[in-house]
Amino acid sequence: MLTDYSVLISESYDGQHKLLTEELKRKGTKVHICGDTEIELEIGAVKYTPDVIVIDCCKLGYKKLLHFREILHEDDIHPIIYNIYTYDDTETIRILLDYDDILHILMPYNAKNVCHYMLDKLKRIPVDPDILRQNISKEIHRIITSTGINRKHSGYDHIYYMIFLIIFKYNGKKVQIGELYKDIEKQYGKSTAAIERSTRSAIVSGWEKMKPVDKQMLFESCLANGTKPTNAMYINTIALYIKHLYNDQLEMYYKNKNDHT
Repeated sequence: MLTDYSVLISESYDGQHKLLTEELKRKGTKVHICGDTEIELEIGAVKYTPDVIVIDCCKLGYKKLLHFREILHEDDIHPIIYNIYTYDDTETIRILLDYDDILHILMPYNAKNVCHYMLDKLKRIPVDPDILRQNISKEIHRIITSTGINRKHSGYDHIYYMIFLIIFKYNGKKVQIGELYKDIEKQYGKSTAAIERSTRSAIVSGWEKMKPVDKQMLFESCLANGTKPTNAMYINTIALYIKHLYNDQLEMYYKNKNDHT
């Protein structure tokens, strides 16, 4: 999803940042604007690690670029860097920042074209598998909780693990619930019947607490028919929803995984 990408834009170049900001936000990208003369990598008390930084190297100057490089190295941040204007010494900036991936943008430029190029390039950046698994793990926990199921339910861990398996073992494809029960048996040493009961109990209990807006978003057909989602429907629906959220990163993950098997 484009909302997984964040862009830090310097406001130092003739209002052009406004056009690019508008285009990126229309695509669902998170955008932060930094000041005229500094590259701010903290928003309040929160460390900020943008995927893309758009700057005017000419206005920043040599000393501030050096300081900028130190910040990037210290925090181990590796964004794509876009430099506005084309008459700078590209090689000097590349050496100064130790980045190969620096794009110079002509001015005035077409914000739509720059936005399209930027997001297309982001989709092709290799994803760290460990970080992706951590992010998706957090997302699974968040969505399960939003459906009214909490960790006190005995089926919570089973549900979490089945969704995780669909995404990472079965490459995000719809899976027969029986296959998932077998995986849970191996992991937890419980019988299929016990796994099915605890999963069902958690889903039914959560359904009573789930907000109507979440039911509408995830289980529209159940809401319309006055039914509760089956175990298979719940697990597969949540897994496919998360796959949609992380589609670009997961597609690259699956491709890299297949290339090494």
